[in-house]
Amino acid sequence: MPKLRAHVIRDEYVDVEVPDEAFITLANHPNLTFDVSGASKDAGAAVILWNLHRGINQRWKIQAVSASRFRIVSAHSGLCLTLGGDSTGPVTQVAAKDDDSDQRWWLQAVEGGYEIANARHISRIATETATAGKPLKGFHGDEGSRVWTFTAA
Repeated sequence: MPKLRAHVIRDEYVDVEVPDEAFITLANHPNLTFDVSGASKDAGAAVILWNLHRGINQRWKIQAVSASRFRIVSAHSGLCLTLGGDSTGPVTQVAAKDDDSDQRWWLQAVEGGYEIANARHISRIATETATAGKPLKGFHGDEGSRVWTFTAA
């Protein structure tokens, strides 16, 4: 299990163990999870919120790149989650690049789980509503659904 440091407040951190391979589910709707749309193995494929069925396209490998930064890699395609375009996304899967901060994430510990923030844009992965089929994207405000949990696959 990778050990990561999750940001709590200001300069405070807490150590967190996350599963090597996990389902990343919406904290207040644990039946909704990260899903590569259409089980695609193609670079650029959208990552959406979908009903948890435990398929390989819903499994994510957590790869630490430092104490507090990590990559989220599709177990199905081997491609990395990235925040494309600008700070609002969309979230897609692409080939790994060592120097690409769009593929690096950090955790913000919050009540009920974690916000998953992009290392470059500081945007949190979110969906507008807790509805299957909604795209994951970057989000800055307090609206939307953006608290996630990691469950071993």
